[in-house]
Amino acid sequence: MTRAHFGATIPQIKRPWVASASAARSFESLGYDSIWVCDHLYGPQSPQLPIMEAWSMVSALAAITERVEIGTLVTPAGMRNATQKVTDQLLSQAGIKNSRAKVIRLARTNADS
Repeated sequence: MTRAHFGATIPQIKRPWVASASAARSFESLGYDSIWVCDHLYGPQSPQLPIMEAWSMVSALAAITERVEIGTLVTPAGMRNATQKVTDQLLSQAGIKNSRAKVIRLARTNADS
């Protein structure tokens, strides 16, 4: 008989990284098979709510867990602005890494045209 697969969604809306990391470790220690993050550009129905960027979280969760599979519930690539995506990733990484992420602005010159 095939064994059931159990997964859980990691809290990331209106939550700091430490809460998400703690939940991931707890789910893994409880024997869950997978953990999942939401890939939204903002909190559903509430754009003012902070949300950790999904792909940054996937990387960070992989670094602190050993066994669970990790994925996004959905990735709406067609709805993303590339600049906003990078900004969201850097802000999420800053929250995960205690604000050690740095942003370097590269200006385009006439020679680049």
